Amino acid sequence: MIRFCSEAATEIEEALDWYLAKSPAVAKRFHRTLSLLLQDIESDPNRFAKIHLDFQYGRVAGFPYICVFYAKQGHVQILAIAHTSRTDRYWVDRD
Repeated sequence: MIRFCSEAATEIEEALDWYLAKSPAVAKRFHRTLSLLLQDIESDPNRFAKIHLDFQYGRVAGFPYICVFYAKQGHVQILAIAHTSRTDRYWVDRD
C-alpha cells in the first residue's frame, strides 16, 4: 500500500498543473510515468537506491523529478515528488 504525505500530494498537483499549462499531452505522459514508478515502488521498494539514511528514491523517467519514499511495515510512505534542481533535503522531516 502507498501513502502520501500531504506535501507530496501537493507537489504532484503542482507538477501536473505546470505540465498541463505547457502541454496536455506532456501532462498525461508525466502522470502515466509517475503512476508506473509508483507501481514499481509498491511492488518492490527494496530495489531502489537510498538517498539519505533510510530514505529511498526513484526517478520519474524522462522528467526532472524524483520520488522520495521510505518503506514501513505494510506500506510505503511517499515523502516528496522533488524537482531534481532542488539540492536540499527539504523532505527529511516529513511524515
